[in-house]
Amino acid sequence: MSESEFPTQKCDICSKMRPLAKHLFELSQYCLYLGGSASYQSGDGSREVFPSTIGSWLELASQLKNVEINAWEFSGSDGFYCGTVADYYDRNSKHYSSYSTDLTRFIFICNALEETYRFVVGRYETPQFNKKFRLDKKLRGVSLKAAYLVNQCSKMYVPDQLVHICSNFEKAFSYYRKVFPASLSGMNNVNSTDLNYGLHLLRNLRNYIAHGVFPLMEHPENIGSSYLADGFLEYLLKSGSRTAALYIQMFLGQFFNGFNSWEYDQVDGACGEEFDRFLDNCSPTYCRSLHFIQDFEFEDWIGYREDGL
Repeated sequence: MSESEFPTQKCDICSKMRPLAKHLFELSQYCLYLGGSASYQSGDGSREVFPSTIGSWLELASQLKNVEINAWEFSGSDGFYCGTVADYYDRNSKHYSSYSTDLTRFIFICNALEETYRFVVGRYETPQFNKKFRLDKKLRGVSLKAAYLVNQCSKMYVPDQLVHICSNFEKAFSYYRKVFPASLSGMNNVNSTDLNYGLHLLRNLRNYIAHGVFPLMEHPENIGSSYLADGFLEYLLKSGSRTAALYIQMFLGQFFNGFNSWEYDQVDGACGEEFDRFLDNCSPTYCRSLHFIQDFEFEDWIGYREDGL
């Protein structure tokens, strides 16, 4: 594996991005202030889909600090009299805790992405978007319909540096498939230059995890060698998490229909410089760039923190 698939240092662009947890929190709050709803029709009936639900999954992902795996649990007494065994348990605890944390976060974000599909997929049924398909060749799955909508997206809604950030994920995913060959579904007529290419890869990675074929790799020291460098799967999941959040941003920007939440209305009706600043910044423009470090942030928009810092 080369450094291009598993970079050890951030480039100039990536070094300007907010940490993943901060990125997810900012996006979750944008969903909260966005408000509104969309009707979703499925074989089980119809229901309303709310951006606040998307935001709740993202906020949960942003707050996830650590999934603890304790390899000492049920281990017996061998680790207490053998240093080598004790090191083995300690190593596994750290290794699988890190893996489980990134895997859990990715699942939470995929849940947000799936709900986003349901939030926007109604647009696929409108003549504006589906006129290119013959009736007998329309896409069926909600994720495929949403992916089609991405390719109809105006450049003005594309998150800043999406192509660069997606390329990091695409390189890692490509290397992963070299080591663990797996088929790609729903990729007919999809080109690597398409705007929705990364979204298709995310869908396949999500399916590998959902179907239980994503590997549970032992620590390299336990087996003497490894096809993948230690930490690569975690890097792949982190990169996929970041990419999924960007596609959510794109969907929310593409189908923006104003801010319709109670939370936004409360700010809109208030007086003061801090409220004006919020209203100036809480916009689809911010949605395109909220993954980058900048002065405005939802976490501290009113200008102070409870801890006084």
